[in-house]
Amino acid sequence: MSVSIIAVCQDNKETEYTDGVFIVNEDWYGHQNSTINFITNKGEWIYRIFQKENPGKELGCTSQYGTIYGGKFYLVSKQEKDPGAKITGSRLAVCNAKTMKCLKEIQKIATDDKGESIADGRSFLGVNEKKGYVGTSNGIWVYDMETMTIGKQIKGTGNPNGSGYGKLYYAQIGTMVRTEDYVFAIHQNDGLKIIDADADTLIKTVAPPTYYDEKKKKTRSRGFGSIVQSKDGNLWISVAYDVSGNGATVPYLIKMNPYTFATDTLHIP
Repeated sequence: MSVSIIAVCQDNKETEYTDGVFIVNEDWYGHQNSTINFITNKGEWIYRIFQKENPGKELGCTSQYGTIYGGKFYLVSKQEKDPGAKITGSRLAVCNAKTMKCLKEIQKIATDDKGESIADGRSFLGVNEKKGYVGTSNGIWVYDMETMTIGKQIKGTGNPNGSGYGKLYYAQIGTMVRTEDYVFAIHQNDGLKIIDADADTLIKTVAPPTYYDEKKKKTRSRGFGSIVQSKDGNLWISVAYDVSGNGATVPYLIKMNPYTFATDTLHIP
């Protein structure tokens, strides 16, 4: 189950959704589409605000991520419709962040020659005032904020299965961070993708650490779990036990310089 929590505090008394916390819910797979709730600074709950502000519309299936950038709320779901839902939602929904009125729904991030989806939603990152990156089960795709459309895939970030629907939870894009010159994106299998934010090109892949599997008598790869940036500018990367996606971790973090890409390992006692 995935839950995204975003805190908002603004001094605009005329708008309902400007002083409180948004909670994005996957909800109950097989029964209904995902939802988003809002808690005011007075502790009052407003439930299912996407449906409330957009009658007849719903989010997609198992929403994974929500973020506010440039006055808009970007909500990313795995698929556009839960098997148990009656309404078709979207993989990417774009709302006015103050009113939660839906501005755009994109049901398929990318398709094959037959029009079938080849990328399920995972995350979103605002890169600048003109574009964002959509993280998926099959690479990173460039979103045009002016036309509100999704364009090309960034070469080298995709799923080696091509279709994006190989092994479940395989080669997904996870958290992404924007620094002065680059975007750093977690890739479940490859490690850390470092992207030129102006050219939308991959410049470097940092592989995760390795370990020796005593039972199978061979060297195996760890994985990267998530990435954040602290106020001092450093990047912090959590390390997964392996690339299986089972949630297991190891007791250390990797600190990275966002300019030189130099790393240090900090063990967790």
